[in-house]
Amino acid sequence: MSKGKQAAYVNYYSGAPTFKKKKTGSGDLRIPVDFMELTPNADGEPGDMPTKMVFSTYAQVYAPSQKDTLILSTHDRTEGVTIRIRDTRGEFLPTVDKHAVYIDDYRYKDKIWDITDVRLDFSDDSFLVLVLSNPQEGGSDGAA
Repeated sequence: MSKGKQAAYVNYYSGAPTFKKKKTGSGDLRIPVDFMELTPNADGEPGDMPTKMVFSTYAQVYAPSQKDTLILSTHDRTEGVTIRIRDTRGEFLPTVDKHAVYIDDYRYKDKIWDITDVRLDFSDDSFLVLVLSNPQEGGSDGAA
């Protein structure tokens, strides 16, 4: 069996298939991401701008799931990405309105992403899942 594939095993007693969920390891966290602090614009324009890098780590970056797409649609955003990072156990906690993310990968070149949702990964306690959205796409950012 190759690494990274879900495998179905048959339960000896009931005959029902059981599944082993794919685990995320250090080899899957291979894309560098930088978290930047948002500060008000110095020129008085509305909105915040990323100014100072506060944390850097490696992440697993993937397309948003259906659940993440629903979260993006409630914020009037269509372009998004989901990342998994190691839980720092209090050293750094990403915040929705306080931080932005730069993904250091050629596919996301020159994009600064807003954090739309932060949640604990309850299936694997050592990770955080972040839903990121593109602020330049013209969403209303939830303001009504």
